[in-house]
Amino acid sequence: MSQVLEFESAPAFQAHPPQAPAGLDDCVEMLYDAVGDDTSFRTALGHFCGHFDATGAIYLLPPDEHSADTIAARHVPAAALTEYHSHFFAHDSWRLAAQARGLMVPGYVARGCDIVDPGALQLSYFWREFLQPYGVKDILTGVIPPAEGEGGACTIVSFHRGAAQPGWFAPRLVEQMRTLMPHLGRALRMHRRIAPQVAVANTLEGMFDQMDVPMLFVDRRGRLVRANRQAERVCQRAQTLSLAPGGLLMARTAAAGWQHVARVMDGLAGAPTVRQMLLEEDGMPAVLTLRRVHGNPPGLAPGDGADEVHAVVTLRATPAELLEAFAQHYALTPAEVRTARCVVDGLQAEEIAQQLGVKLSTVRTHIGHLLAKTGSRRQTEFVARLRGGAPRPSAR
Repeated sequence: MSQVLEFESAPAFQAHPPQAPAGLDDCVEMLYDAVGDDTSFRTALGHFCGHFDATGAIYLLPPDEHSADTIAARHVPAAALTEYHSHFFAHDSWRLAAQARGLMVPGYVARGCDIVDPGALQLSYFWREFLQPYGVKDILTGVIPPAEGEGGACTIVSFHRGAAQPGWFAPRLVEQMRTLMPHLGRALRMHRRIAPQVAVANTLEGMFDQMDVPMLFVDRRGRLVRANRQAERVCQRAQTLSLAPGGLLMARTAAAGWQHVARVMDGLAGAPTVRQMLLEEDGMPAVLTLRRVHGNPPGLAPGDGADEVHAVVTLRATPAELLEAFAQHYALTPAEVRTARCVVDGLQAEEIAQQLGVKLSTVRTHIGHLLAKTGSRRQTEFVARLRGGAPRPSAR
């Protein structure tokens, strides 16, 4: 089971880094002073985010006698951790590129923008489905070796740069990270020996259960294997999701009404992610997202159901996810999707034409198609649907 030490809960990666002590030496001194005190140690670890001008951080510690992989996170949503470790770890462009080049060795430090060209990264599935939704555009990663004479895996530290911050991590921070790593590794090992509760204080399973996002794990037949509390509540209401006899998960799709999730899941044979637009009884839309599982779900180990899990299922209704589901449901063209995204952002037709580099008449044609295809009478109605209003049934 992966263990998580969470510094602070946050709905998403923060747009601005937290305040930190004046210098790196101050942060290091505070960290050593906090060894043995779990609350103070978590606070001290979190201060490095502000010092590195980072919006979030993840500390991946090697297993010890108290736990398996331990993740200490600051300003990283529980949903992001769960989705990353169950699915996106296998699609992490930075990790894959570094491993392919043999760079993931003790002492290695790099910025994400040096590992993968930012332009190429923005064309990747990892960027589109994970980094962009969670507002991360760069990382600063270091590999901390185990203590001399000790075996075991390395500790991985990654700071995140938010989408709202200008540019990428400054090059000077690479050397600064190298200066930090010996202290960070030593303090983490000391604290785990003195205060082993750091490894078991908050588990990924606990965060999974408490998150606001309904999330479930299903097997190849669409049978429920594991659900968090929010998902259990949704299934009990039986408006968008419900359980049929035998534990089969059902979804109320906008296109075909109630159907087995296994039918939607068939799309995973040709794509890593499949989305389906759902409708509640009052017509409110939501998006069912299914992703192929590559790791162990929270709270499950091989032989305890993890080997049966095939997909992770989430239920959300963010404008970006609804737009993608709308695009599929209403057969929107790529140009119409780009226009719709600008409309949802509140841009006027003239601004959209300038931003997309097309004629004003072209934008107005696309907007007309969007309204006609979705059955909306005006732009405000179309935007309302993408922000939680009720879409009309497809005319197709």
